[in-house]
Amino acid sequence: MTYRDYKSFWDIFLNKWRSNHDDLIQNDPAGQAFFAINSSGNYINSDLYTSITCMPEPYYFGSNFLNATDWSDFNDAIVVLDLNPGMSHEKEDRKKKGDDHPHDILDALAKGSYSTKINSTDYSPFMCNSEDSTIPGVTWWKSKRLAWFSRFLSMGNVREKMFALELCPFHSKSWNVKLSPAAINFIRDKVLAPAAEILCCKGNSRLGYCFGKDWETIFDTFGFEIEAQWGVDYDCAEKTFVYPVHIHKNVEEVKSKWPKKDGVELNRIYKLYKGNIEGKTLYFLCLRASGTFAAPGKDFEEVEKLIREDLNFCGVSL
Repeated sequence: MTYRDYKSFWDIFLNKWRSNHDDLIQNDPAGQAFFAINSSGNYINSDLYTSITCMPEPYYFGSNFLNATDWSDFNDAIVVLDLNPGMSHEKEDRKKKGDDHPHDILDALAKGSYSTKINSTDYSPFMCNSEDSTIPGVTWWKSKRLAWFSRFLSMGNVREKMFALELCPFHSKSWNVKLSPAAINFIRDKVLAPAAEILCCKGNSRLGYCFGKDWETIFDTFGFEIEAQWGVDYDCAEKTFVYPVHIHKNVEEVKSKWPKKDGVELNRIYKLYKGNIEGKTLYFLCLRASGTFAAPGKDFEEVEKLIREDLNFCGVSL
């Protein structure tokens, strides 16, 4: 899928939603992918279904890519995979369809398209004033992700280089969706394949990022393998500390620098996944901790230096 085709797909998708969101999820294969139907043929009353009046938001990117015309223009983008847009944003009502809501965002999109309007200083959490909490997502990205990317990648304003893709474009309060075959096809074609175009362009093997156990399940579904892992495997009853001995000279150094509470290593794990999508080899660093989708705090700064060394040894570019 070319970048032009990708933009066109989502512009058409959003126009269908604005015209008739019920028809979109009933009759359009892409719209149907994440909505479960019971044995009577009726839609299950899930968070996604009850939030269908909120505008789908499939992707955002930073200001460095406003003039992009091809995937190769994103060759230095920081690619991060998210699950789906939440419902706790400050001004989410601005993006709802209904007589009780102002339609400033929807009206602006109707005059243009998602691809030309949503990634603007009016709407994008990556391109607006970073202190502007009226833009949905600004405070969330600032508090939970951007500081970590800046630290881990040793960059200044990482917002300019971000490219965030949602696994599912529809909003919900929480994520408890069981993926159907249609959803799996959707994720491959509309999420992982575009990510591969960016991360593997110009012969690169660049690293993508994601957060949470759901992405681990998805990678397993697509046959990705764990290349390396660092930290506390707290799915294991013994909470084993795992580390790739074969790619680092001093395993004990990692364990000694791992943040602790009351003398016990904190439950946090980093997993490097490797997989193939449409003939392209993808690497993703999946980060997970107990009960949060937030990125690691500054306590992990020293141990992350060693993880970066290992990633470089694996031939993965940050």
